[in-house]
Amino acid sequence: MSRESLFNDIWRACDIMRRDDGTTGILEYMEQLSWMLFLKAFEAIESRYEAEATIYEKSYDRIFRNGFRWSEWTKKDTGEIMDFVNNHLFPYLRELSGTPEKTIIATIFREIPYNRMKSPL
Repeated sequence: MSRESLFNDIWRACDIMRRDDGTTGILEYMEQLSWMLFLKAFEAIESRYEAEATIYEKSYDRIFRNGFRWSEWTKKDTGEIMDFVNNHLFPYLRELSGTPEKTIIATIFREIPYNRMKSPL
């Protein structure tokens, strides 16, 4: 992905969030964009860790279990995404524990009051 393509994708996402009834200002939709980008990037990092572990014949225990990975929940039907994010994803992320990494992620998501988006589009 080129820098220009990434820039355009982010602006397109911001335009969608700016029009959403749940995000009334730049701080609100930037918060939304930040947690979404974090989850997407974190999955890529975990995939790299898992691939490296496989090369060295070791195991890697992903922080996000199946169903909570970006590549899985973002493929849900648009009507299901909002319910999943609000009633399953955020509670799951807020309750992570057991390792320092999980605790940090839980702390971050406890500080986000809720998913502000009203529309999955």
